[in-house]
Amino acid sequence: MFHDEVPDSRLMQLLKSRQWQSAYHFLETSDGQAMVTIPDCHGNMPLHVAIGYQAPEELVLRILYMHPPAAMARDTDDWLPLHVASRWGVSSRVLEELIRAYPQALDDQGQGGIKG
Repeated sequence: MFHDEVPDSRLMQLLKSRQWQSAYHFLETSDGQAMVTIPDCHGNMPLHVAIGYQAPEELVLRILYMHPPAAMARDTDDWLPLHVASRWGVSSRVLEELIRAYPQALDDQGQGGIKG
């Protein structure tokens, strides 16, 4: 169970404040690499947040490549990253890589039975 009073990781703070360059550089550190697997206080993974906050393609892909299992993780709305990408829009390259990482996402309906 996640709690609102648990503070976001440094990586999440950078993503949510759209500090893309700082987030990209932070991912080069050992702390940043470790935080790519840590959800926010609501259970959203960094991959969901990067997509939802419309991070640049290279940053989204870096997060995906660093933690491919995130492509299978569900967010607070029971959505996979592919659903979030469909909702908020991403490049065709990001879509292809999300599908490559978790092809079963194409058959997943997400929240409310609506395919992403």
